[in-house]
Amino acid sequence: MQTARISAHLVLPDHQRVVKGQQPKLAFGIMKKLVKQCLEERPRSTVFVPILYFPPTMTDAIIIHLQGAKNIAALKDCHVNGVPCTPFGFHAADGNAFLLCSPSHFLQHENVIAFPPGVGAKNIFLYPCHSRQLLLYHQHHLRNFRLEVAPGFALPSGKPIAAITMAPGEGQQASPAESAVEYLLRSQINLPGSRYHGTYHCAFDLDAQAYRLTSWIWTSGVVIKALAGERGFSRHAARIESSLKATRDALLGLQIAKGENSGGYEVRWDVTRTEPTGIFRWIAPNDAAMLGSQGLMTLHSLFPDGQCLDGAREIAQWIMRRCTRPDGLVYVGCDSRTNRWNSDWLYVDCAFTTTLFRDLYNQSHDFAYAHWTRAFIDAFVRAFIRPDGLFSAFSGNMRVRKGHVFTRGQAWALDGLLSAYEVVPDGELLQIAEATLRRLQETQNPDGSWYYSLLSPESGKDAKAIPIIAYHAIRLYELRPQEWLLELAGKALDWCTRQQVPSHVPFAGGGIGSYTSEGAITGKTSASIIFSYSVAYYLLATRRLETVAGTGHR
Repeated sequence: MQTARISAHLVLPDHQRVVKGQQPKLAFGIMKKLVKQCLEERPRSTVFVPILYFPPTMTDAIIIHLQGAKNIAALKDCHVNGVPCTPFGFHAADGNAFLLCSPSHFLQHENVIAFPPGVGAKNIFLYPCHSRQLLLYHQHHLRNFRLEVAPGFALPSGKPIAAITMAPGEGQQASPAESAVEYLLRSQINLPGSRYHGTYHCAFDLDAQAYRLTSWIWTSGVVIKALAGERGFSRHAARIESSLKATRDALLGLQIAKGENSGGYEVRWDVTRTEPTGIFRWIAPNDAAMLGSQGLMTLHSLFPDGQCLDGAREIAQWIMRRCTRPDGLVYVGCDSRTNRWNSDWLYVDCAFTTTLFRDLYNQSHDFAYAHWTRAFIDAFVRAFIRPDGLFSAFSGNMRVRKGHVFTRGQAWALDGLLSAYEVVPDGELLQIAEATLRRLQETQNPDGSWYYSLLSPESGKDAKAIPIIAYHAIRLYELRPQEWLLELAGKALDWCTRQQVPSHVPFAGGGIGSYTSEGAITGKTSASIIFSYSVAYYLLATRRLETVAGTGHR
């Protein structure tokens, strides 16, 4: 279902800036005035709302007053500069709705508030509020906060810091699919001289308003596949073509040409405490396989001069020659500088290695690819599956988080199982995939989401896992049609659409992000992040769902 959003551009006047030899900034702390709800009948309105984190350094807040609001339930989709302005919210029965936001959500100059048309607000007002005027109670056993309006709230004298009257139908944005395409095109690295020029930024940090994980080139693979699939539908077809040509040149240039790892890729840099330099520069077979299957094989279909196909074959040969363990699994990887391989543990992410071997088998019918796939998938299931039908995040000597149920790991496991089945059609593989998706159906939230850590609500809702699970649920439907699979996928994609940042928001517009206990971002254990590959899987799943069911999700 397409969700159009109405947007209000809020320009804060000059007198709210402080200039003392510093960059101009909003002086929220100066206006320590109270805000009233105008609730003579209910002077102490209270609402219970889930929350994961409250910044301990926040000393001020911004109240957004939506005058004439009709649909209070729709407020959950309200965004400020692409960041959800809930979890705090309180409202009156007379059509006045109020949202509480951190000042960190606001920019120095122009700000954008976006919310679905169903809210029905006629006017928007912003008021500053000092945090001492709010009472916050942490309910540990409920994992939420209770927000109460403190006694004595009063309207500030004078005008609010910003106000706008909404015109009917104002500010509707591009379709969700087109917005997603635009986000991916913007994420391409265009820095001449950079070793990653032509690939795509992996992540955008909504809190810091900055791109992250530039070195994670493996995620460019599925971005390539998603953009290629949109060429016949997007008004940006020419830009897509140009973008993919640049990516093709970049990937061919980044492939290792010499030595025992020839054919592989240095796929990402991770921060680590075990290396003197603080950086582990991974050469990893599974991530290289993702580049090969989703990236190089897709590019080969667009530019069939043989170079991309040769590159994909070289990845597979390297995996079979150097990266396959005696038990049939692959090694997690090695440091590109020391060539020291890590062999005592493995991520569940290794499952998607089979997709490259499926693609090459379909292209060549070389049974070497089928034999490798059979041995790998059998070993994978033995090493990772749990008695409850889910898959562990790690296998081997990982002492930390052993047995942890990583939600996105279920998606990667599904990828491996379904791709393996398409090479070696063993019905047991589909049974395992179906059992996993049944467990995911049981744990899917009413809004269509899943938690970052499947069984831990406090970990946040995972915008990365959700579209990938939807995509593979549709794949299973194509192999074994069952309507509940499409229902599961449709709910997940609807959540993604609602979570999408409005298209006009700089950099982040069209992205799909969420606040989770994200561990991949340097220096952060929790963050609001958009990952490019989640946006790509959203496009792929949406297109695939339309093909099999004609749902009109676009």
